[in-house]
Amino acid sequence: MGAGLDRSTLPLTKAGKLKLLAIAAKARDPDHPDIPTMEQAGGPAGYEVDTWVSLVPPQGTPAELARRLSGDIAQALADPAVKERFKGIGVDPVSATPAELADW
Repeated sequence: MGAGLDRSTLPLTKAGKLKLLAIAAKARDPDHPDIPTMEQAGGPAGYEVDTWVSLVPPQGTPAELARRLSGDIAQALADPAVKERFKGIGVDPVSATPAELADW
């Protein structure tokens, strides 16, 4: 998931009903470089908000099945149409293996 910019606000911004003062990320959003980061707007250095969601199978699921599900999800998230749909609702999907998620 992407940090900082809540894309659900963009229609209000485009309509002139809302002005975005900054995003909660370490770097400007490449799709909206005109919106400064919190730090660039005078806020705290390094301020960042990141939200994530994970699909986790029930405890006791065979490791091979968990790896297969992870692979299938990664394949779906790599599809350009799926990426675009997620981007449209303000989500930057990132897949991870069960081991990578456990480490994170």
